[in-house]
Amino acid sequence: MATSDFSPPTKKVKYNFLETIVVLVGQDKTAFTVHKDIICERSPFFRAACAARWQDSDAERDVKLIDDDPEVFTLYLQCVYRESATVDLAEAKVEVATKHNVDECPESDAVFAILAEAYILADKLGDTRSCNLIIDEYISCSDQLGCIPTTVDIMPVYENTPSGSPLRALTVDYYLFEAPLSTVVKTAATLPAAFLSEFIIADANLKNPSKGETVEDVYGKVVSEMAQCCYHKHDDDNPSITCGVNQQKSEKSPSLRERQATATVSGLAAAAVVSD
Repeated sequence: MATSDFSPPTKKVKYNFLETIVVLVGQDKTAFTVHKDIICERSPFFRAACAARWQDSDAERDVKLIDDDPEVFTLYLQCVYRESATVDLAEAKVEVATKHNVDECPESDAVFAILAEAYILADKLGDTRSCNLIIDEYISCSDQLGCIPTTVDIMPVYENTPSGSPLRALTVDYYLFEAPLSTVVKTAATLPAAFLSEFIIADANLKNPSKGETVEDVYGKVVSEMAQCCYHKHDDDNPSITCGVNQQKSEKSPSLRERQATATVSGLAAAAVVSD
């Protein structure tokens, strides 16, 4: 995630809609014109970038995101301006197929791919609110499509997110609760070592359910029925209380993430074997 020495700004009573910045995205430098006050309020990356450019009158004012995808940045701006991470399935299929030079991309792979990229971008820009919106859409799409991320979807998540990422936690939980163990065993050779380690540790912890629950109770759950707040990031601008009904659910029943926070000795030992 992008870091900055700049403290979060006070929420503006009135935005200056006349002041804009240009963001150049991708190798072709696709230009996006965005409102400076709005983008800087959401992202410490943009606050730092704009502060540096505005302090130097000779500096180039454009902000460059050359390594990112314009379509993904478009989805990110949808989060910023509309508080929505809704994905157009048809457009996503074309975008992902073109990007990976294949004739056709399965609908689910296209959705998970573009949402994962949008999450990675929002995380890099330090935009916690957008990360949470994208996580909620990821869960919603999985529920609507009736499928979970495949090994193809998992690899970029683990290549571009740090240890402890909520997106990683969500991916692990899908395989804990919504996939037979045989799926993990059959695809182990194609899964990231870090994923396998986290899966083994989480699975070991689930075999020690909280008071009042049985192992069958715990494994009988699905991700969409859990408190989504446990997959959210929180900071001063986005405290856990803002998760509303999801937070209330999680207060009544400790989240699985909280129960899995401390790995068992057997889980760590197994993870070490897999990592080797």
